[in-house]
Amino acid sequence: MCKRFGHNAPRPVSIQTLVLCVVGCACQAAHGQPAAAPLTTAPAPSNGDSTARPTFSPEAYLAHVAYLASDELGGRGIGTDGIRKTTEYIAGTFQRLGLKPAGADGSYFHAFDMKAGATLGDDTTLRITGIEAQPTLLHDYVPFPFSSDKAFAGEVVFCGYGLVNAERQHDDFIHLDLAGKVVLVLRGEPPGWQEEGHFTTFASFQSKVSSARNRDAAAILIVNPKPEADQTDELMPFQPGSNSSDFGLPALHIRRTLADAMLTAGGLKTLDGLQTKLDAGQSCSAALKSIRAEGRPAIRWDRTEVRNVVAVLPGRGPNADECIIIGAHHDHLGTQLPGQGPARGEPSDTPAIFNGADDNASGVAGVLELAAAFARRGPTRRTLVFMTFTAEESGLIGSQRFVADPTIPLDKTIAMLNLDMIGRMPEGRDRVQVFGVKSADEFDEILIECAEQVGIELNSAAAALGGSDHASFYVKGIPALHFYTGVHDDYHTPEDDTERINEQGAARILEFVYAVTEELADRDAKPTYSTGGGASHPRSGFKVVMGLMPGFGESDAPGMEVAAVSPGRPADQAGIRRGDRIIRVNDAKVNNVEDYMAALRGKRPGDKLTIVVQRGEEQMTLEVILASGH
Repeated sequence: MCKRFGHNAPRPVSIQTLVLCVVGCACQAAHGQPAAAPLTTAPAPSNGDSTARPTFSPEAYLAHVAYLASDELGGRGIGTDGIRKTTEYIAGTFQRLGLKPAGADGSYFHAFDMKAGATLGDDTTLRITGIEAQPTLLHDYVPFPFSSDKAFAGEVVFCGYGLVNAERQHDDFIHLDLAGKVVLVLRGEPPGWQEEGHFTTFASFQSKVSSARNRDAAAILIVNPKPEADQTDELMPFQPGSNSSDFGLPALHIRRTLADAMLTAGGLKTLDGLQTKLDAGQSCSAALKSIRAEGRPAIRWDRTEVRNVVAVLPGRGPNADECIIIGAHHDHLGTQLPGQGPARGEPSDTPAIFNGADDNASGVAGVLELAAAFARRGPTRRTLVFMTFTAEESGLIGSQRFVADPTIPLDKTIAMLNLDMIGRMPEGRDRVQVFGVKSADEFDEILIECAEQVGIELNSAAAALGGSDHASFYVKGIPALHFYTGVHDDYHTPEDDTERINEQGAARILEFVYAVTEELADRDAKPTYSTGGGASHPRSGFKVVMGLMPGFGESDAPGMEVAAVSPGRPADQAGIRRGDRIIRVNDAKVNNVEDYMAALRGKRPGDKLTIVVQRGEEQMTLEVILASGH
């Protein structure tokens, strides 16, 4: 069981109260003293003048990244000791800099419960009728962490690789009645389908499970393809992560020996013979005569308490009750888990630490160094809030929970600046990408002026919706910017390590963010919120967009919540509204954001979709014409 922190619910604290708080008041972190930053990190960038714009130390910045992305923290996964140490390190750094705690009950922490790991119950079963030897849990089969926890029973149907790819005019389920049946499929896809040596999204577990579920299958059994010469037929370990979603269908990983027993007893060839035909493009889908499967993946989910970290540098003057948030997410993917890993297809079976140096130790290090710089400078006219978020990788959960139950007055928050992946500036080019430029009328002018002052190249984009925490604030009516150096081949892989960070480039970005923050903090007028930042900016190269932001919070309600809708985009034009729950896209059922993304996979700009939404007590059917995702 994970150690739990901060059991009291967070309560909003006024900025005035924080201004009056002296350094010694309740600076202890919950459950003890927060860990201090290493001595290699300077208290603040120093140029000998506390009022002049600082230059940032690449070495001090990299010292933060090196610790946050170290193997000791194990990839900062939800519910782990590594993420607990991460939050203590951040809180300890804030305390050492003299920043005031702005979390719950005088602490630096804004805590809440969420789903973490899971265990298999003793009542997990699988029984096959029509073969002699019966399977044993963990030896012959194991539930996937994305499996539903419900009993199933039905005849077994072999469906090849379980692929549906309209571009290749291929459908392993065509002409099959799968209602109430148990589907048996091979993992992966034919080698000739792979792109640059990687699985396509059609080979993902999500795609296979969604395809079977949308045809009303009772369950799915997935088996490894023929192992290479240096491989063996191994089951994936049952290691659910915090964002291992229930895909809406019982799903089991089985050994090839068990699959072969069912196939041969049911009148088909062994897997070796079938795979040869499948890889050559032939269809081998067929029902297995007299073979039935029944069982239950008895998955018991645990919950853990997680923490955002919040500190303030109180402002001074008539605008001190207004605040600016400088934030970054501190979580990452932890150790390799099924359903996480590279977004190029299936994750690896081999345990590996996803240290997340760029995503997002780079942003957290930036927040800490900016906090140090402003602590040395002294108060600005507005209060500065330095904040790091948990569970961003699980779907912006930390920031969404914060804006739903804040510990600072959001109605007095004039801007949010988000640092997410700022560590990979291309060598020899001082360039930063900034999203959300059109989320406030004044941002464009401010950014251009500050970029010229600092001497950095600005690549700006209007969108303030997208896959990072600034979006949670923008949908609440707060102008928001996202500073970013771009996606790369190491994104969401174990190769995202400290040695690949461009600390010199990151230091240049911090000079720019400092200038923007200072301008926003000390100018007379606050920025004017604009709906012009409503377009989304997906990190991956998705071909189409609906123009909406999914809600990622946990809910027992059916469908996927719509957290925000971009004005003028396809969802808005179709009549989809914030708060709707999408329950179906064409014939695909939607239970969560994974189902939603799977339903859009393979679609092209101009395609027309039939969307069923739940709005209060009413179900509505709407038509959406998709736009380009680029």
